Amino acid sequence: MKTKRIHSGAPFACIGLTALLYAAVVGLGSWSSYAGIVILAFLLYAPLKRYFPDRFLVIETPPHTGNVSCDQLIIESRETLKDIYLLRVSIQRDSLTEKIDLIEQMARKILDILAQQPSMQGQLRTFLRYYLPTTLRLLRVRAEILHKSRKPNQTAQQTLQRIDGALRMIEDACERQLDALDQFQYLSIETEMDVLDDMLRRDGLMDEAGKKGAHAK
Repeated sequence: MKTKRIHSGAPFACIGLTALLYAAVVGLGSWSSYAGIVILAFLLYAPLKRYFPDRFLVIETPPHTGNVSCDQLIIESRETLKDIYLLRVSIQRDSLTEKIDLIEQMARKILDILAQQPSMQGQLRTFLRYYLPTTLRLLRVRAEILHKSRKPNQTAQQTLQRIDGALRMIEDACERQLDALDQFQYLSIETEMDVLDDMLRRDGLMDEAGKKGAHAK
């Protein structure tokens, strides 16, 4: 994964417009007038740079672990993360967007570890193919509810609260899995997956087909 920096030209454009306005009002022709423009540009650059920061574009490179199935798992997980991000940008709620961001960041760290140590594929396959698709499924249901009504009824509100609770469980699972990997250990998550499955099915957020697909290896 590579990061490309895209420099913002907005600060320079704003400074240029300010310089034109300065020249129109004060006029040019003396050293002091030119010095005034330089000082003005110097004073404006820092705040404008903070207001119009550079953007960083993440470019994902194809994985080359030497294991075809491991490469496929990484690619599949990256695609799921992209779909999660697309839903995340449409959510206007700070606490939830922060939670989704944390899940995404931890998942990418787990993928980085997997890319460096493909022998962990057997232990991480179930984790990645359960928690990431489940996160995506929950966000889609949440988006559908909010799309139908700007003011969801009581039942819909309760469903939204249960989705948010499930996302907290997923965040916690990702954090503990990452901690376990940092200590060169594996986290057994089968029981936790069953608990979350039962909760989601009881609330009508996951059908039997979804459960089978999530556990597929």
